[in-house]
Amino acid sequence: MNSRNISIRLREFRNLLTDIVFEGAELEGLGLTYAKTYEILHFSNLSRKKYPQEQIEAVNGVLKAYEFVAKLISGQKELGILEYKKINELVDKYEETKQFWHPDDVAGKWRKTPKSIGGTKKYRPLILRGSEYATIVETCLRKKVNLENEIVNLAKLSKTQPFPDGNKRSSLIFCNALLLKNNLPLIRIKSHATYAKLLVDYYDDDKKINKFANYVKTNSLKLQKIANVKYRSSSAKK
Repeated sequence: MNSRNISIRLREFRNLLTDIVFEGAELEGLGLTYAKTYEILHFSNLSRKKYPQEQIEAVNGVLKAYEFVAKLISGQKELGILEYKKINELVDKYEETKQFWHPDDVAGKWRKTPKSIGGTKKYRPLILRGSEYATIVETCLRKKVNLENEIVNLAKLSKTQPFPDGNKRSSLIFCNALLLKNNLPLIRIKSHATYAKLLVDYYDDDKKINKFANYVKTNSLKLQKIANVKYRSSSAKK
C-alpha cells in the first residue's frame, strides 16, 4: 500500500476502534459490552468508579496493542515474530494481578509451563521450545495474506497457546494487523459465545477448522459492509 492508501485505511480503522477493541477485549468473557467499552475508552475517570479493574485492564491492553499496530503500519514497518510478542506484552501489560502465574511466565515471552483451556474435552496445548513456537508463527507469516488464511492462522496460533496468557487477543490483533497492512477486511466477532464454542470445538478436533473459519469469514464480511456504510455516512457529514 502506498502512503495515501495507508492514511485512508488507518482513518477507517480508527473509526472502528471502539468496535474492534470491544471484540478483542471480550474474548476473555469478562461481561464487557460495546457501551462499557466506549465509556472506558472515552471517559476513563468515570469508568474507574463504575467497572471492575479487570474489564478496564482488558480494554486498555487491547487498545494499546492496536495503537502499536497502527503506528507500525503508518511507518510502513514489518510485522513479524517480535511484533507478535510485543502485542502480547501490551495486551497483558495492564493485568497487574497475576497471582496464578508461574514465575517463569512473562507477558511477551514464549510459554514455558503447562496450560489448560476451559471448555475443551481433551485438548491440552504442548509446551514447546522457543524455536518451535517461532516456526509455527513463521509458517503462518509465509502464507498469502487474505481473510481466509488469517482466520485459520488466528485459530492455529490460539490453539498453540504460545504465551502464558492473552493468546486469543494477541493472535486476533496480530492477524488483523496483517490484514490492515494489506488493505483487507478485518476479522470481526459478531457473537463471542458462538465464536468461542466453534474455536473450542476446533481445539478438540482439527477437522472442525472449516466450520470456525466459514462462520468467522461470513460475519467479518457482513460487519465490514456495515462499517463501510457507517464510514461513508460519517465522511459525508464532515
